[in-house]
Amino acid sequence: MFSSNDYLGLSNHPLVKEEAIKAISKYGIGTCSSPALSGTLDIHKKLEEELAAFKGAEASMVFPTGFLANYGVITTLLDKEYIIINDEKNHVSIIEGCRAVRARTRMFRHNDRESLERILKLYEKNKKVIIVEGIYSMDGDIANLPEIISLTKRYNAQLIIDDAHATGVLGENGRGSLEYFNLDFDADIITDSLGKAFGSIGGFITGSRVVIEHIRHLCRTYIFTTTLPPVICAAVRASLHLMKEGGLRKQLLENVKMLRNGLSEMGFNLGNSKAHIIPLIIGDELKTHEFARLMQNEGVFVCAVGRPAVSRGMERLRVTPMATHTANEIDRALDAFKRVGKKIGVI
Repeated sequence: MFSSNDYLGLSNHPLVKEEAIKAISKYGIGTCSSPALSGTLDIHKKLEEELAAFKGAEASMVFPTGFLANYGVITTLLDKEYIIINDEKNHVSIIEGCRAVRARTRMFRHNDRESLERILKLYEKNKKVIIVEGIYSMDGDIANLPEIISLTKRYNAQLIIDDAHATGVLGENGRGSLEYFNLDFDADIITDSLGKAFGSIGGFITGSRVVIEHIRHLCRTYIFTTTLPPVICAAVRASLHLMKEGGLRKQLLENVKMLRNGLSEMGFNLGNSKAHIIPLIIGDELKTHEFARLMQNEGVFVCAVGRPAVSRGMERLRVTPMATHTANEIDRALDAFKRVGKKIGVI
């Protein structure tokens, strides 16, 4: 498996499974209620406190999915008076949230400071928010947050960061994209996923206590849905404990380096990836799917990605090593990439 978002391999970690089993024995399977009624338990509150502390924020709240976290934040905090400025490669959950708000939305060229500033200059007197991702899920490149934050201050814009693919991986302690750049919590809201490095399911947001409580009392994707099962909360708390230890993150980065260097030396086009998501760009839909099929025949699972996730001509394999991969498994995968790449004429 070289296409999982389970970057640290925590979904199958013995401690995570042990804590999940304990939670089932104590709480049962689900809450069967919304957070506004009887769905908020002590374990939800403990998890939110721990996530906020980990991210260096005042407060946090958990959602059933990362999609609902993004959609809920945008539709709760923003309105028609805002100019929403999106990176053109933002996740669909962000795009759908912006559509629901019916505010004026502008796209800037991917990770392009000059393009962003040109838009900001057009709306200097308007309420505005910039929305970016810490790590972009299909390209593996990292948002230039120092420049973006500088522009938010210069043009009085708010900032929302989707750190779904960065938390647990980027930064000295795995706290995400802001820590990667040695920045303080300098965003209005950070949204996150529990279905990536945490190895589970769900989403969460962090920010100031005032803003989080405002969202908690008004957000429809939070109020009118069932809360995360306690078993998931217990699993995530165990994952967070392991994440803080740092060993799995270091192993992941070593595995990423080994795999990236091997693929690069073979001559594959890896785009501008700077993180653990490695796009092997093929640029042809049929060849991409054939590549994935032949890799599976070799015993290596990688996902073929085409439209609408990426634009035409940028079809790729989305390659993601895990902390739990051994050097032998990576060598075996590299051998398979080389054989298949030559067979279909990519290298």
